[in-house]
Amino acid sequence: NSRRTLLVLTERFLQDRWCLWEFQVAHQQAVTDQAYRLIIVIMDDLQLEACDDIMDLKQYLKANKYLLWGELLFWDKVRQAVPPRDAQGEDDGEEGEGGGSDDNESDYEDNEHLA
Repeated sequence: NSRRTLLVLTERFLQDRWCLWEFQVAHQQAVTDQAYRLIIVIMDDLQLEACDDIMDLKQYLKANKYLLWGELLFWDKVRQAVPPRDAQGEDDGEEGEGGGSDDNESDYEDNEHLA
């Protein structure tokens, strides 16, 4: 029952089939739950074109927002993407929310440069 899954995207990640499998599991869970729970951080040394061969990941990056490591206010954006638990320790109640919802739009890096 994780509130979010934080995926740090690196060259090594793209070369490791287990890492790619973990992405697919997290992505499928988000689709099944209809809740945006996957936060992707792209490391500054990664060329986004490297994702082109991995269709699910390429499509995910085009359809959703992500963070760039080292960008202005990076940690504030991470905190915004991971809302605090409520006072009772329950999850943040996003069960009916669709993927890529408004709660993650305001400060994430826009993905227009992938097009």
